[in-house]
Amino acid sequence: MDVKRIVQEVGAYGGALVRKDGSLVNAELPSSINRGTFSIMSATIYGAAYTAQSEIFSSKIRKVVVEMDSGHWMVIYPTDDQNLLVLLVDEEGMKKLDRAPPVNE
Repeated sequence: MDVKRIVQEVGAYGGALVRKDGSLVNAELPSSINRGTFSIMSATIYGAAYTAQSEIFSSKIRKVVVEMDSGHWMVIYPTDDQNLLVLLVDEEGMKKLDRAPPVNE
């Protein structure tokens, strides 16, 4: 998965491909973001959502969205059984993701 291309197409200010165990595969992130912490916490957020979902519904997670009061979003997409695509977007990027998700939902 070409994270750099997806970040550019969406207009995201950052993105990463992260394994569900928290290890980082590839990233295009601002230098102010600690890559190790980012990848581990992204996997943890997804894991918590997955656990909650499995207790409530019998469907798959399409995406996990974290909305910040700064007008930014962190969007986590499962790409396959092992990986997550994590994107950091502003309002315009979120609109683009809503119109055309970067992974098959």
